[in-house]
Amino acid sequence: DVLENSVSITELDLSGNRIMVAGAERLAASLSKNRSMLSLGLGYNQIGVRGTQRILEVLEVNDSLTSLDISGNRIGALGARQVASSLAKNGVLTTLLMGQNDLQDNEAQELAPLLENNHTLIVLDL
Repeated sequence: DVLENSVSITELDLSGNRIMVAGAERLAASLSKNRSMLSLGLGYNQIGVRGTQRILEVLEVNDSLTSLDISGNRIGALGARQVASSLAKNGVLTTLLMGQNDLQDNEAQELAPLLENNHTLIVLDL
C-alpha cells in the first residue's frame, strides 16, 4: 500500500470524495503504519461515526499527524465524544476541523472537560 510505506506524502486531502465508512476503514489501516503524514482532509465524505472512530483509533497512536479535517461527516454527539477521548491520548494534533457535524451547542459544551488533558490543540472548529 502506497500510504503505508510512503515517507514523502505529508498531506492528503480527500475531502468531498464520498469515501464512506469502507474508505475510512481502508485509509485507517494504511495510516496506522504511516509516520510521515502531517495533514489529512476527510471533510464531507459520509464516513459517519464508525468511519470516524476508525480514523480516531489511528490518531491515538499516530505521532506525526498535526492536522485533521472531519467536517461534514454527520458524526453528531457520539462522534464528538469519541474525538474528545482520542484527543486526550494524542499529543501532536494542533488543528482539528469538525464543523457541520450535527453537533448542538450543549453537546459541544460537554466536550470541554474531555479536552482538558490535551495541551497541543490550537485550532478547534466546531
